[in-house]
This record gives sequence, C-alpha cells and structure tokens, in this order.
Amino acid sequence: MKNFILICCLLLSSLSCLGQGKLTNYNDTVFTLSSVTCVGERPHYLTPSQTISGETLHNLSTTSVADALKYFSGVQIKDYGGLGGLKTVNVRSLGSQHVGVYLDGIRITNAQNGQVDLGKYSLSNMESVSLYNANKNERLQSASEYASAATVYMQTKRPDKTTLNVEYGNGSFGLNKVKGYFSLKNYFFVDAEYQHTDGDYKFKFKSASEDTIGRRHNSDIFFYRLEAAGFFKGFTTHIYYYNSERGLPGPVIRRQVEYLTVRIYIAWKECHIRNNGIFVIIQMLQENSFRIVSQTNRGREIAASGIR
Repeated sequence: MKNFILICCLLLSSLSCLGQGKLTNYNDTVFTLSSVTCVGERPHYLTPSQTISGETLHNLSTTSVADALKYFSGVQIKDYGGLGGLKTVNVRSLGSQHVGVYLDGIRITNAQNGQVDLGKYSLSNMESVSLYNANKNERLQSASEYASAATVYMQTKRPDKTTLNVEYGNGSFGLNKVKGYFSLKNYFFVDAEYQHTDGDYKFKFKSASEDTIGRRHNSDIFFYRLEAAGFFKGFTTHIYYYNSERGLPGPVIRRQVEYLTVRIYIAWKECHIRNNGIFVIIQMLQENSFRIVSQTNRGREIAASGIR
C-alpha cells in the first residue's frame, strides 16, 4: 500500500513538472498595428446657421426674401397687409428689431422704427440667403453685428450667363404686375418690377341694425423697384431704388350717426404710407483679400393722413 502511494506521488510530481515546462517554454505572439490617421475638416462657422443657395433657392415657389425665410426653423414672418404689404422677420420670438439684415455685407436699416421690410427684396438676383444665430465668426465685423440676436445675410448673385426674362401677371381687384430681368454674363444685371392693385374687394357686413354688402376702400397698393449691379474683376457696385404708396384700410364701424360715418370714411380714404428709398454699395476686393466698402443711403417714409 505504501509503495502504491509512493508511485502515485511520483507520477503526479512528474506531470506537474511537465506542465510547468510547457508554460515556461511557451512564446507569446506580439501583433504590431499600423498607425491610423483621422482626417477631418474644421467648420469655418461655429455659430449655428441655415443657408439656402444656388438652384435650391431659385426653385422655391416664392419671389421675395421674406417668403424664403419661412423655410428656416425658429423663424416667424409677420405679414402686414398681404399682397405688397410690410413683411418683417423675428427669430425665437425676440422681435424684428433684434434681427440684423445685411446685403453684400452692408447692413440695411430703417431710421423710423428699425424694422426692415424683407418683401422689397427679390430672389431673382440672390445667390444665397443665410440665417445665423447671433453673427458670423469673422473678424472685422461691425458693432451692430455683434449686438444682433440674429442676423440675415443676403448675397447678390454674379450672373453666370446672359439671360432676358419678362413676366406679366393679372388678377382680380385691379392687380397688374410686370417684372423684367436682364443679365450679361460676368458683368452686370438689371432687375425691375412694377405692381399695382386696387384691392376694392366686397365684404358682407351684418349687425343688429343692418345687413349689407360693402366694398373695401383705401386698400390700394402701388410700388416699383429698380435694381442694378455691375462686376469687373474685384470691383462691384450695387444700386437699389424702391418707391411705393400703400393705402391703410380703415375699420368697419356701425353706422349710428351718418355724419360720423362720412367723416371717418373721408379720413381713412386719404391715409397712405409713402416709401421712397435708394442706396448704393461699392466694394473693391484686392488680391490680398482687403475690401474697401462704401455705402450711401437715402430714404424717406411718410404717413399722410386726411384727419384734420
């Protein structure tokens, strides 16, 4: 029995020696991985922005910049007067006076109330329309850009082909609209627009004392716009002229006193808003990216009332 136990111990010790020998003589395999290079493009603008440009911009079923901004998120367009009326934009409900509007890098202002009518600018000669939360991340910006809660940048398109377009539209209530565009490849373009409407549509007026059909007065709109731009190497110039006269439709008041009704009607019939403005932008871009900008603004906005 003792011999058997001794033999078993010798066998177990020999097996353990063999196992230790195998572990000791085992050679680990080392794999060397080649280096991996990650390539990325650092964004130029770190400020959140939205842009519509190129064919996407011209394929929109809109004609003004105000209508194109409706496709951006966080934007509210206020339309005062419908066809040909005042159109302003506000971002994140901060008010239109906190939104800066820039055309070719130059701010467009309104000396009367600070609100810019974006319905006056056509998409036919625009290369891109961009909306930035705050402002662009660029150097040498004006103080107004840094102070704006949001900024809208409009870039004029340099014509890439020679074209001639003429459009005419006619509608109800005396609507007539004519638009023309001519461009010479790489040199200049001329864009003009004329629109007139009477706006004398019928409406039904019902009260406790009467039930009648009236006709809207003092809702006429008249405006024309002339815009031209020239390009030669690094020199660009942009001329914009706008003239409009818009009626202010009055309220419908219950006719209790005939004299009061006539007086109110005459007062509102002569109440119009007349807008007449022109600006010129001249830019010179040198090879070292130095830009000289000159701007001349002249505008007038008058509200003429017939109340005396």
